[in-house]
Amino acid sequence: MSGAPGITRIPESMNRPVRLYLLRAFFLLLALPFTWACSFGPTGSSIEIQARERFINVYVDMRILSLRMRTLEISDTVKDSILRTHGVTEDELLNFVETHGTDVGFMREVWNDIETRISEEREEDATYGR
Repeated sequence: MSGAPGITRIPESMNRPVRLYLLRAFFLLLALPFTWACSFGPTGSSIEIQARERFINVYVDMRILSLRMRTLEISDTVKDSILRTHGVTEDELLNFVETHGTDVGFMREVWNDIETRISEEREEDATYGR
């Protein structure tokens, strides 16, 4: 018996399946980072991206206006005016939330963008004394 103690040699009949298994595992490990990286890029159709941007813009405008007015709520007239400016209805905004609300990662990104834009607006307001 030759070879180092404790090392078992794979029989020739199993050599091919083991090599195929290792080859598959290697390609899977090679493909995994590409799949993972692609999942974090911008996704969705251009219509979904536009809906996302529209939702963010409307929400930011409403929130900035309520902050400037120092109120938690804005009137229906003001809200309707903002919606008209952006060419969106309240139902479309609600539909956006219903469609994407369960996608935690997506909505986290949306709210992060909203928070960032509101902070930038508030900094501008402080700079220019609005």
